[in-house]
Amino acid sequence: HHSTYFRDDIVFVYNSLLYADNLEIHHLDHPSLFTYFLFSISYKIFHLIGFINFSGLEGFLNSENIELSLNKLFYISRLTIQVISLLTIYLFYEIISKYSKNNFISFLISIIFIFTIGFVSASNRIESGLISLFLLIVGFYFFLKFIKNSSYTGLIYFTITFIFIFSARSEEHTSEL
Repeated sequence: HHSTYFRDDIVFVYNSLLYADNLEIHHLDHPSLFTYFLFSISYKIFHLIGFINFSGLEGFLNSENIELSLNKLFYISRLTIQVISLLTIYLFYEIISKYSKNNFISFLISIIFIFTIGFVSASNRIESGLISLFLLIVGFYFFLKFIKNSSYTGLIYFTITFIFIFSARSEEHTSEL
């Protein structure tokens, strides 16, 4: 049931629906543009496959059973966060495995990362902290590619690094991670 979710979860769902309809976003204390963007894309994908019969706020408000529709939006949002969680874990493992000679140690460090309090909390809530962490790890990945490459391509990696780090910073100004 939607009432079992955290207080801020509805804000992310609501603002994502606004974003999907190109309407002005409310509750600006949540500066989570990438979260709204990813959720609105997820809503459109699930609309295309027939799981929901709307992809924006107007369709949601006109749905026959708003409570069921809201529960489905929470489910889609949580699923999106879980996909980002998996991508974060994979990228973290890839970075660690490049600097470890032992794959078991890389795997073990990744498992420890999975069970950290911040990751567990962020991967089980509808919030922007995990997306911010993912963008930061992607930025770090490109920074490592920049360090290894001294040609013109290295400058491109360096630029991409700053884009992802800036995106992570703008996504979550007070990340819990």
